Amino acid sequence: MSYGKSFAAIYIYTGSGILSKNHYLTIKEDGLITNIDHLVSEMHSTVFLNGILCAAFSLPETNKPDPDLAFRWMLDLMKNDLETTIPECLKLLFDVPELKTGDKVTLWCIENIDFRTLRLNEFSYIRVVHP
Repeated sequence: MSYGKSFAAIYIYTGSGILSKNHYLTIKEDGLITNIDHLVSEMHSTVFLNGILCAAFSLPETNKPDPDLAFRWMLDLMKNDLETTIPECLKLLFDVPELKTGDKVTLWCIENIDFRTLRLNEFSYIRVVHP
């Protein structure tokens, strides 16, 4: 029986503009989330990510998730509105799935962000974490 791989992040975007701080999730090889919980101590074989973990999403004009296109869209939105944060960008997209136990997802991590403002900077990027 496979228990899956655990990922912890400074924030996990769980949907509806909500960031859960210092949480982890466990996901099976097929993308099924088996657990999301608060991280109380370091756990064996957990991948720690320095960013915001979220489900992969497509932009309204595309049909398939593309992390580079999503990053450029978010960066353009933030350049046009200096108050917009990453959670607000994700909330604007109606197809960013909530992360919850029992769902099958592809995971992305938005990394090297400004954690004080929750905004992207010139060193930020989105990478595919799973699969």
